Amino acid sequence: MQRHHSRFGSRWTARLLAMVLLGLPVLSVGLASPAAAWGGGDYGGGYNTTPCPSGTAAVTNISFVINATTRVVTLGGNARSGLSVTATFDIAKNCKNIQVSLAAYRAPSATYDRNTASQQVLFDSSTGTFSPVTHTLQIFVPAGCFQVDFVLGPVITKLGPANTSNFYGDQNRLIDHDNNCTNNGPPQAPECVLTAVLDGPPKQLVVTVQDSTSGLKSIAVTTLTNATVAVPTFTPGSAQSYVVVATKIDPTQTAYLGLQVTNMAGLITDCDPPF
Repeated sequence: MQRHHSRFGSRWTARLLAMVLLGLPVLSVGLASPAAAWGGGDYGGGYNTTPCPSGTAAVTNISFVINATTRVVTLGGNARSGLSVTATFDIAKNCKNIQVSLAAYRAPSATYDRNTASQQVLFDSSTGTFSPVTHTLQIFVPAGCFQVDFVLGPVITKLGPANTSNFYGDQNRLIDHDNNCTNNGPPQAPECVLTAVLDGPPKQLVVTVQDSTSGLKSIAVTTLTNATVAVPTFTPGSAQSYVVVATKIDPTQTAYLGLQVTNMAGLITDCDPPF
């Protein structure tokens, strides 16, 4: 059987052996690591071997501007009801498509309680998907008691219940937050005001209810005599005004309407105008 030998290979082997024997430097030829091949690598030098940090570490250089005037490095104790919060942040190198959110909720009290967090109502939010460069997100904080969360990923529109993991902290997404009540003075009871009596027929009573600080939680009918009533539906936490209309059934008899209005702070107003 014939054997074929490469004359080039033989000559190269001989030359390499001679260089070793003479103590001459030999160039190593082979596959180098990406970092070695590109000088450690970064955006200026070639191949970047630094991975995108996992979790919330992908969001860096964070600060917040309150009401477009005061810059702070943490949310805790700095957000104010009725004012804006602007989050400024960077995304770490080699990261892309990182979703970040800033959200404000109406809250039942000034302190966070897992057992009552489901009572919070989303008031405002801002979300984006980002790559490495400086970005901002802005929201407005509701009047009265609130919670503000700066988080990785999407906004949770309804927190809880307490026995679930439907919380930013449980999902390891919470970057910074604040809970407070910073309205002027303690939370106020909701308004329940007789705004009109319509002679008809049939005679009608018009009552306006509102809570512009903590937001409305419920409108309950406690008394209804010789009348029908129309109670509007609303999302708990709403600061809008709502009209309740009672209509008398027997025009010859007195009619009574009783309402109990509760706000998100747990304060109650009872009103029971006769007509």
